[in-house]
Order: sequence, then C-alpha cells, then structure tokens
Amino acid sequence: MILTGDYTKASQNPGLLSNRVVTAVPWPSASKIIFGSSGYMMIDASSNVTMRSHGVISGAAVAINYDQLLSFTWYTPGDGIIIGSEGAFNPHLSSNTSNITLTSFGTFLESTLLSDNTSNITIDSYGTIWNDVEKLNWIAWSDVGSLDFTQTRKNVAGAMPMDWQGSVYGIKKHGNVFIVMGVNGVSIITPTGALMGLNTIHKIGLISRDAFAGNDSILYFVDKLGALYQFTDTLKKLDYKEFLAGLSNLTLTFDESTNFLYLCNGTKGYVYSQESDSFGAGPINITGSGYKTGVLYLTSPAAIATPVFEIKTDIYDFGTRNLKTVYGIDFGTDSSGVFQAAIEYRGKYNTSFSTTAWKNIHPKGSVQIVCRGSEFRFKFKVTTYKSFELDYFDVDYKIHAH
Repeated sequence: MILTGDYTKASQNPGLLSNRVVTAVPWPSASKIIFGSSGYMMIDASSNVTMRSHGVISGAAVAINYDQLLSFTWYTPGDGIIIGSEGAFNPHLSSNTSNITLTSFGTFLESTLLSDNTSNITIDSYGTIWNDVEKLNWIAWSDVGSLDFTQTRKNVAGAMPMDWQGSVYGIKKHGNVFIVMGVNGVSIITPTGALMGLNTIHKIGLISRDAFAGNDSILYFVDKLGALYQFTDTLKKLDYKEFLAGLSNLTLTFDESTNFLYLCNGTKGYVYSQESDSFGAGPINITGSGYKTGVLYLTSPAAIATPVFEIKTDIYDFGTRNLKTVYGIDFGTDSSGVFQAAIEYRGKYNTSFSTTAWKNIHPKGSVQIVCRGSEFRFKFKVTTYKSFELDYFDVDYKIHAH
C-alpha cells in the first residue's frame, strides 16, 4: 500500500491502521490516492480515486463500522471515479453520483434507469449485430401452391422493391398483371417466368389507404391531389379534384352490376357512373358491396345516409337579352320517385339571382312555375332514389319586346 498526500483520517481513527505510523505531509488540494489491491479494500478518501482489483470490490466494513459502505466524495466539477475490475462488481450508485466509468471483464450487475430524454446511445459489439430494416415498399410472392415466401433453389418465390418509397397500400389483379398501389406511386407488375417486370404508371401516391377499387378489367383510384383515375389498358385521368381534394380516409367501392363507383369518407359521398361518365353526390358511408344469390349487399359502419339528389343548370337567356316570362317545365326521365323543381331568375346580369319555391313535379313530368327575368337557372331534386337520369327538359316561356 502506498499513501501519498494529506492523509490524516488514520490518525483520527486509530483502529483503521493501528499497526502503522502515518505522518501527515502537506500537499496541494488536488490530492490523489492510488490503491493497488488483490484482495478486499476499505477506504475513506477524497477526490480523484483510482482503483484496480483482481478480486471482489466490497464496500462493507469488517472490523470497523465506518459509514458501512464504500463511499467517495469529490468537490471539483469534472472530477471522476474510475473503477476497473476483472471480477464481479455489484455497485450501489447514489442519486448524486456523477462521472463514473465502470469497466469489467467479468460479470457486471447493475440496475440502470434511462430517463425519457436519454439520447445518442452507442453500442459496440465483438459479435454480430443483426438489423432487419422495414421493407415498406417491397412486395413478395410465394412458390406455386404454397404460402411459403422463402426463396429456394427452385427460384420461384421472391421479393422486390418498388421504385418509389413508402408503404404499399394494396395489390389488385388486373388481367395477367398486378397493380401495386401505395403512398408514393402506382405500378404494374408483369410476371415473366421466374422474374417480375416493373412499370410505374403514376408517381403520385394514393390519397388514403382504401382509395382504390375495381375488378379484373377496370381499376379506379384517387391520388393525393384528389384526381380520380381509371385504368383499363391505359391510364385515363377523370379528375373531379374540386370535389375530392382534401378528403381524408376516402374509401372507394365498385358495384359491378350497375358500374357505379362510390367514393365516401363518412362525411361526404359521391357516385361516378362508368356508363354515362357522370359524377354527382351520393351516399356518404358505403365501404363495400357484393352480390349473393342475386341480392345486392352494401356494407357500412352505420345506417347508409343518402343525401338529397339535386342538380342545377348553367345560365339560360334563350339567345336574347330581352325580358322573358317562364310558365312551366316538362321533364323526361325513366327514374321513379318524388321529383321537385325550382327556378332561379334575375333581370340584369350584374344583380343577384332570386329563386322560386320548390314545387312537386307531376307524375306525367310537368310542373307550373311562373317567374320573369332575362336570365334563368333551373333546379331539380329527388329525395329517394337508387339512380337518377334526366333525359330532357323543355321550358314553356315567352319573350317580351323589351
């Protein structure tokens, strides 16, 4: 044992080193004590303590009940304690302990609390650190007739990434190819032997996870800008983004019997007709459809809410700026239900429109509504319907001389 510095504790505690003569030697305040031991050590000391042990470091006093535990006190900010051990080390670290470096070649047992703001943790390893990165933009295929996606010598099962980043939302069979849709793109996958060809047809991803629908021959999807697209053999932009842009959680449902595409998000709903190439308001919460034994079933998280169907024409002036009087309207439609009509009118182009009250249309298709103006807009609505198509309407009017 080597003692250097201002070590006066022994003289205050004669039992600690009773068989030794210790002389106090003046030393600068930044004193150091170095212990080298191959057995047990019990110390009481000040700052900058270095310990090395090939045995067990214990803080429990045997002959002397002096604080009972191994403790160190230092006063200069930045001072530290370095403990090196090749045996077992079981420390109790008090709440105000700081700047402690522990090194062990044996078993190191310590209970550690990492606070919520802990960051920048570095891990070094002499073994193998295995890290499996999430493959969000990858697709995989299995062996024929198997659910095992592991690649083998058969070279049938496999996997590949898309050429856009982000999650894959869904995969739809389309004839002899597959359509992969995701957060940042839409791609065609073409099987070619054991390989898969990749052709990205749209670099803007879908507006939401369920914003696509269709069958083996036609596919619809809405991109992040709110534009509606149709894909058969080629990609066709239908648009309607003035209605669809910004609709979160949009769900598309395709009814093959009517060729109606429902676009709903629980708050707003629209219907697109493939046959008439028309777009209008519709149910707000349809999430699926299908036929069983000739009966159409629609799925919804709640009772299906169908809004009032209402259309309004553009401005009609009948080819003259003179005043006109409208007396009535005749309608032609094969749809059933209770229909109503109203007319908006104004005398000058720079004034606001006024409107008549809604009036029921006679089952024969006529309604009498009288109003006077130079410009008109005609409105029609129905409250209960499955589908609605207006074939024509005729206006009974008279043009005045001035």
